[in-house]
Amino acid sequence: KFKETNTFEYHQKFRSGRHDISVLVGEEQIISKGQNDYGYYFGFDPARDPASIVKDLGSAQKKLTKVYINPNDNMLSVFARANYVLLGRYYLTATFRADASTKFAKGNQWGYFPSGAIAWRMIDEKWMRPAQEVMSNWKWRLSYGMVGNNNIDLGYLYPNYVFDNTANYMQDMNDVLIDGKNGSSSQLIAPNSNLKWETTTTRNLGMDFGFWNERLSGSIDLYWNT
Repeated sequence: KFKETNTFEYHQKFRSGRHDISVLVGEEQIISKGQNDYGYYFGFDPARDPASIVKDLGSAQKKLTKVYINPNDNMLSVFARANYVLLGRYYLTATFRADASTKFAKGNQWGYFPSGAIAWRMIDEKWMRPAQEVMSNWKWRLSYGMVGNNNIDLGYLYPNYVFDNTANYMQDMNDVLIDGKNGSSSQLIAPNSNLKWETTTTRNLGMDFGFWNERLSGSIDLYWNT
């Protein structure tokens, strides 16, 4: 497995103190390749100790080995986030990411997920000064965003095969023979090239509060996910 991430961040706080801007952009690549080797050895005396059998696999009466080459599981992501703070109490955040996964067929590999949020530290308003002796925080938050999910098995896009070097057939990972011999399995997964990113849209309204220099603090949130 190979993972590579690059980011660039810029932050500027103006001398007047009225504006604070930060921007982050980046990309990430994840490449996963591998294979599973299976070995089956037959003909040993059931009374023998398993540890001694492992040391004597060469004397097996029958050997069966299989190699399963995993399908590609690669992902490419690009992302960006911008934050803007006005007067230390008005917040604006915008985020965007695009992800491509080889778990999906061409035309469905890319998913696009924007999000945005605003916040207001109401406690810092001039007309809240009488309450600041007791309250140390009162902040409202509102956000809207989309997130993606590609958490599916690799076998959903194409059939996956096992090559058996001791028999004259090719077999898929669900034990169904491919070359015309009869076989069946209740676990067979039919490949589906129309699969695409699962997208969840989240809406959130929240409030943070604190009293007596955060000795007592908490948050209240309302969510709506679709």
